[in-house]
Amino acid sequence: MTMPAKSSVAENIGQYTPGPWQVSPLDGRTCGPSRLLVQSGTSIAQMQAVAIVTLRTGETDANARLIAAAPSLLAACNAFLDTADPRDRTYTAAENDALIAMEAACALAEGQTA
Repeated sequence: MTMPAKSSVAENIGQYTPGPWQVSPLDGRTCGPSRLLVQSGTSIAQMQAVAIVTLRTGETDANARLIAAAPSLLAACNAFLDTADPRDRTYTAAENDALIAMEAACALAEGQTA
C-alpha cells in the first residue's frame, strides 16, 4: 500500500472550529468549544455552538457525544497516519483496510477526496 503524504493537523486546524468540543451540560444537545469570557473581572464559561443535535429519543446523547469528539478523533487519526509507514512492517489485509478507511475518513472530514 502506498500512503499519500498527509498534511499535519496544525495545517488543517483553521478549517474548523478548534477543539476540544464538548456537549453542553445545560441542554445535552449543543456541541462546541467552551470559552471563558472575562467581563468586569468575572470569568464566565460560554458554549460556542458548532452543532445542535435535534431531539430523537435514544439517539440525541450518542449523536452529541460523537459530534463533540470529532476534532479529537480527527487529530488522533491524523497523528496515527503521520506515523504509519507500510515499509516498517507487513500489514495484514485487515490492517491495510483499516488504514485506507482512516485515510478516507480524514479526507472527508478535511474536505478532500481520498
